[in-house]
Amino acid sequence: MRLLSHASLRQLFVLFSLIVGIPVMLPHRAAAAVVDQSFVTPSDVHFAILTGQFIGQTYTAGITGRLAAVSLDIGFCTPGQLCTPITDTSFPMQISIYDTVNGLPTTVLGSATLPAGQAAPLSLLITFPQVIAEIAGEQHAIVVNFPGSTPGSCCPFPNNGIWLGSVVNPYPDGTILASLDGGVSWQTDSRLDLHFQTYVDSIPEPGTLVLLGTGLLGMLPIAWRKRALTPLRDMRSHPPLIPAAPPQ
Repeated sequence: MRLLSHASLRQLFVLFSLIVGIPVMLPHRAAAAVVDQSFVTPSDVHFAILTGQFIGQTYTAGITGRLAAVSLDIGFCTPGQLCTPITDTSFPMQISIYDTVNGLPTTVLGSATLPAGQAAPLSLLITFPQVIAEIAGEQHAIVVNFPGSTPGSCCPFPNNGIWLGSVVNPYPDGTILASLDGGVSWQTDSRLDLHFQTYVDSIPEPGTLVLLGTGLLGMLPIAWRKRALTPLRDMRSHPPLIPAAPPQ
């Protein structure tokens, strides 16, 4: 407050303009992304993404900001491992973020593609070229499919990937979902959730910036009043010299 009391009116106007300009500059700043939603343990389920399927996991954002990246836990059943059937890795992996209505995917907000044969472990951060806004309390879905892959015959059904998850300690703010018709209709199962993490560039609440800017605006009359009183204060501390009357 002492600093502001000595600031000039012009300096306060500049400072107020900077505060008001912060919301405009926020989308262009380089901010460190933080982990928002995380479900990575335990790993008691190996969920096969069957050929031609869309498999997803819904989540509820806890931070308002821009979605910076997601990580999944998708691998392959390869020769030499004790698993069957062997994964068909000849198709690229598409990862999409969907908006949801009543817990089901609706509109695609952004997509990224990994080349054929590349797994998606939790250590891999998957970013999106689109700007995807996250609002605390709203739900989105991470959906994975393999373009070009078509449903196979039984048995066993062929798969394009293995997504790890859990039925022991499921994620409380979302659920697994699956589509067999290219994302037209969806099925869910609240008993099972798949591993994922979301990373968000957080943005300060607009109300905080408005309060700060309003407070600075309220200080402008005080600063102006102090400037107006300064000459009077100086006059009181240094009274003008009155020449003595000449002797009669």
